[in-house]
Amino acid sequence: MGYKLIYFNARGRAEVSRMLFKVAGVEFEDYRFDRENWPTLKTQFTYGQVPILEVDGVQLAHSYAIERFLARRFGLLGLSDIEAPLIEGVAEEVIDIAQAYMKAKAGGEVDKFFDETLPNILGYYEAILSKSQKKYFYTDKISLVEVTVWYILRDFFDA
Repeated sequence: MGYKLIYFNARGRAEVSRMLFKVAGVEFEDYRFDRENWPTLKTQFTYGQVPILEVDGVQLAHSYAIERFLARRFGLLGLSDIEAPLIEGVAEEVIDIAQAYMKAKAGGEVDKFFDETLPNILGYYEAILSKSQKKYFYTDKISLVEVTVWYILRDFFDA
């Protein structure tokens, strides 16, 4: 089984996928290219976008679809059909955090985001964790939830 993750030479929308490979201990080719090469490469990819994950010659597109594929394949999406959507729900909330931050940044309201919006959302996470009988959000091992939350809090926001 061969995996090739294709993205710009940046963290961006491929970083959670890279982290999932590392957490799972699965080898993959991390193919990164410079932006000046993008116009010539763009036509090779589904929807003309990256990231792309090639799995045995098949191209999978869109970062969130790739992340869920990898999480499912590597056993990082829970152990039941109930745990999976709980995990995916937190991953979706991380998308909301990113979108709220970008909106606040564009509107000059970054301070309000960090003072009000983010603490409110993190309060939901704290409530989930305080009720959990598991080591992590919903499971006893690292899942897609922990990887996406780690990424948004550690790498997403401007320094």
